[in-house]
Order: sequence, then C-alpha cells, then structure tokens
Amino acid sequence: MMKYSIRICRLATVLLLVACAGLTACGGHSSPALSSSPHAMGVVETARSVIGTPYSWGGSSPQTGFDCSGLTYWAYNQNGVLLPRTSSDQIRVGQKISNDIQPGDLVFFQVGQGNHVGIYAGQGIFIHSPKSGATVREENMYKDYWMSRFLGARRFF
Repeated sequence: MMKYSIRICRLATVLLLVACAGLTACGGHSSPALSSSPHAMGVVETARSVIGTPYSWGGSSPQTGFDCSGLTYWAYNQNGVLLPRTSSDQIRVGQKISNDIQPGDLVFFQVGQGNHVGIYAGQGIFIHSPKSGATVREENMYKDYWMSRFLGARRFF
C-alpha cells in the first residue's frame, strides 16, 4: 500500500509540473514547449508518421509493425540516436527526468510484469504501440489507467 501511495504522489507531482509548464503567465493558455530541441520534435513527428501501423511483438519498422519499444527504438534511430531495443533497457539509459517532461522524452509505465514505453508529444499526449490487435496511436497520459502506472521519463537530447 505504501509503495502504491508513493508512486501516486510522485506521478501527481510530475503531472502537475508538466501541466504547469504548458501554461503562459497571461491567461493560462497552452503553448508549445519551446525548450524542446529540433531533434526531439523530429522524434515526435517520426512517431506520428506511423500512427495506424499495427502492433507486432518484436516489430521495429513500419514494414513489420511495432511493439512499444520497437516504435521508440525506430523513431529515435531515424533521428540519429541509437537506443537499446527493449523498454527494460531503455528505462536505464538517458537523462532521468523528474519534472518538466518535454516532447520527445520517453515515458515509461508499469504494465503487468513488464515496462511499457511511449514518446511524449506534449500537452499530456504520448505516442505508443499499445498491444496486440491495436495500432500505433496517440493517447492521453492523464487517464487514470496511465497515471496509476507511470514510472518516469528519460531524455536523450
């Protein structure tokens, strides 16, 4: 119970900071994250270009389909960064982000016995290849399902 409470508190803090980072001083309107590098935005656009591609366990290309880490591996590779292939290895590399998640950062979730990974696109949205029978899609990470499973984020640019 204590472990679950700590995870929820940590997630709530991160999400609050992410939400606040998208607000301007005048009127609280959303603004794009200006600190994201062009390379990070390239990763987001590369991932968006394959929305609708079928999930395929072990897949890491538009031709074969993608599993979650195959999508992140491919999108980063297309933008000049070679990541480890699996989500369990990807969560161990890069710069750990404890607040101010930016577009292009990898976001990690505890799903079942393993990790799930996606690419943060901004304004609470991430791009991922969720499961067998589904396709690459954008999804709101503020949904209860994802919030309760959030592990953290990593940055590579």
